[in-house]
Amino acid sequence: MGRKHGSGRRWARWWLFGLVLMGLLFSPPSSGAYARDGHPQEEPDAESQVAQLFLVAWDGSPLEDEAPLVALLQRWPVAGVMLVPGPERPYLEWETVAQGVRQLQALAAEHARARRQGFPRPEQSRPFFPMLIGVEQVGNGPPYDTLGFATPLPSPLAIGATWNPELAYQVGRIMGRQMRAWGVNLLFGPPLDLLDPTFIGQPGDLGVQVFGEHPFWVTQMAQRYVQGLHEGAGNRLAVVGRTFPGYGGAAHPLEEEIPTVPLPKEQIESTWLVPFLTIARQAEASGQGVDAFLVGHIRYQAFQGTIRADTPPLSLDPEALQKLRQTYPDLEAWYQAADRGRVFISMDLGAPALKRYFQAQEAQYDPVQVALSAFLAGNDLLYLGPGFHTEKQDYWATVEATLQAFAQKYREDPVFRQRVDASVERIRNLRLRLGTALVSVLPADQPPSFSPEEEEILLRVAREGATLLASTEEGAQPRVPSTRENILILVDPAPWQACPQCPAMNTFPIHDFRQTLLRLYGPQGRGQILPGRVQTFTADQVQAWLENPEDEALAGLHRALQTAPWVVFLVADAQSPGAQTLLQMLEQYPELWRERQVVVFSFHVPYMLQPTHLAHVTTYYSLYSKGGAFLDIAARLLFRELPPTGASPVSVPALGYSISTVVLPNPEQEIPLTWMPPGRDTPLEAKQQRILQGTTLAVQAGPILDHNGHPVPDGTSVEFILSEAGRDTVLQRTEAFTRQGLARASFTFDRPGIFQVRARCGQAEKSQILMVEVELKPTPLPTQPATPTAPPTPAVHPPATVTQPPGGQKDGGAAILTLFGWALSGSLALSGWVWWQERQYRAALRAGLGAFALSVWTYDIWTWVQGPPTPLESVFLILVSLFVVVVARLVWKKRP
Repeated sequence: MGRKHGSGRRWARWWLFGLVLMGLLFSPPSSGAYARDGHPQEEPDAESQVAQLFLVAWDGSPLEDEAPLVALLQRWPVAGVMLVPGPERPYLEWETVAQGVRQLQALAAEHARARRQGFPRPEQSRPFFPMLIGVEQVGNGPPYDTLGFATPLPSPLAIGATWNPELAYQVGRIMGRQMRAWGVNLLFGPPLDLLDPTFIGQPGDLGVQVFGEHPFWVTQMAQRYVQGLHEGAGNRLAVVGRTFPGYGGAAHPLEEEIPTVPLPKEQIESTWLVPFLTIARQAEASGQGVDAFLVGHIRYQAFQGTIRADTPPLSLDPEALQKLRQTYPDLEAWYQAADRGRVFISMDLGAPALKRYFQAQEAQYDPVQVALSAFLAGNDLLYLGPGFHTEKQDYWATVEATLQAFAQKYREDPVFRQRVDASVERIRNLRLRLGTALVSVLPADQPPSFSPEEEEILLRVAREGATLLASTEEGAQPRVPSTRENILILVDPAPWQACPQCPAMNTFPIHDFRQTLLRLYGPQGRGQILPGRVQTFTADQVQAWLENPEDEALAGLHRALQTAPWVVFLVADAQSPGAQTLLQMLEQYPELWRERQVVVFSFHVPYMLQPTHLAHVTTYYSLYSKGGAFLDIAARLLFRELPPTGASPVSVPALGYSISTVVLPNPEQEIPLTWMPPGRDTPLEAKQQRILQGTTLAVQAGPILDHNGHPVPDGTSVEFILSEAGRDTVLQRTEAFTRQGLARASFTFDRPGIFQVRARCGQAEKSQILMVEVELKPTPLPTQPATPTAPPTPAVHPPATVTQPPGGQKDGGAAILTLFGWALSGSLALSGWVWWQERQYRAALRAGLGAFALSVWTYDIWTWVQGPPTPLESVFLILVSLFVVVVARLVWKKRP
């Protein structure tokens, strides 16, 4: 027995050794933990870990060794920087950005190399993550764009006025290509907000920063724009949708005051939240969508309950923000795709709105506590804007103190550490997905420009979005300026300050429109106007004239106002003081405009003119955006060279133009109808079909158009009505919903007759009528009985089919698998039982082999009795039987 137990112990030792060997073979290298991206991850230190939660502000200052940003980056490897204007550089230039981006990425790479030196196997450490270089570049130039060297792209509202998602995609591609060429890989845009008509004209009006007012069309435009951004940047750009969970406007700008949204939850879900949820669903389905949402400093009664003075904004409310995220499955699925690097980013934590919020509570603005609250609320990336400081501490010292506070809490609080690690993992995955190579930037001596194809796209946006809002020339022959007529141009240059200490700068070039007119229609163009008869004056000069009409310095303006038959107003920003000056003159001096052609071009919102202004205006156009292409189209509109084909994507109350009405089906249209075979997309040509009883046909309605001639929004209800031809009795009503302006319903015709199908959609009650003639199915003829006098024909019976019993005709592979399963299970069970009884491996082995052989032979005999086996089966059974006999014999000979 001693020998038996010794053998058993030896087998047990070999078994344990095998387990250890297998564990070593399949375990990862012991040089560190593994991240989700498959790269070994160093043990993080608190400073390096918490630093990756932050975006800091950079105004383009030189990055010398003693620069504050350089000193900060040497100690704290922050996730990235946001390019923002400042007092010294209110408008960032190309040379500054090109050189600065290279330096920042070099600093990030140097810090990564230094960290890898202490890693046991540096070549296996995480790849280099380029620093995030972020900008806010919406379009339409300043104040909506940060980079002054960039030729303004169309504003979102100008794109929305085309009602063409394909153009949104093309502009997005141009923007994405520009971002990559400039070394920018984080874009705060596009806006996913809807314009709220309640706040039209107020300081908090979003103006041209939105695609429109209707949730369906805003979603369509934003989806395609985001797709274009990613493709244009080669998927090297992180796109941030804003302002989550929706912001339509307020009495004051969002940066200046925290607004309260009193709308009920159901209304927010059906309007403001639609673009965010839809684009999150698109990102989850296609892998392409926004990479982050910018969380606004806004209070929502629907998500935070009763709003009091001390209720924090959603961006600082941990209960509300996380509950909101988890309430909507599409949003939660988008966020939980951590390997894609989906994150929430806080709005500027140094915004004046937050400081006023704390002042209203008679509390001190504590930047460190604000950052902690924003992070614990659910923001992964924290944006520390230029105002992130107190009166006693400057910006860089405040940022340093905040980072130190986060690092200390990371070391002391395990729960906080887990929360930080989770957010850092998301941010790392986002940066890794943007690429691990250093960001390439155009040379400083090669400023970016548009290709001829891109110039054509911008011109097309301006042309298709140009909108005629009002005209008194309906039915009359339109006039154009002639060679002998003077043209007076009054310009609002829309001055803008990047910061309270920054100098003012004009955002609308004063003389550009005059130069465009002369280029197209002057002596070097078509020769329709003379340079000496085209004069330009600014809103400031108009204001001075209003205060003192007799001023000798303004004699030219005074004379032009009295004699020019053409007066053209150019307004670049409806909320600027200059625009108010021009509108004031238009309203208060009606005698100046009699017998004159007064043309107003709005390069901003379409709703700035009120009825008192419109009474003195001949023609009112909206272009929605500044830039050379829009000036070109404005000049061509003045000379009637092309028709305005755009339509406002937002309501214009003064004209009775409401988006909620515009997108409804046009009642004047006749809805097209076509027969469709079930399950197919090719329509049947004939309007009248002839079918057999019991046949099913589908009917397609559309395209159904709205009042502007565009397809109605998806989900618009369409009613299909089936009736007998020539009768008003309705047999069946079927409701369907549109997709891309089309709707489809199916009918099964179960009785003969002539029927007709028509459709209605809202107030659009006219449609084509489809006819169908249903014929009775032919009844099969009865079988004739045999003639009694004829002798019966003997039946010829086919040979009887022998039913093969189970086990006869079998598949060889299935039989082999069945045999192995049966034989092995029985032999292993018997072998184990013998081992338990005798503690001897040979006895157990003999028992197992015997059971295996017996099962093989039994199966062999059974198959021969039931039916001949297949050739493969026969060979296999013979070989297995011989093998078992030989092995059993060898084991028996060497018994102990």
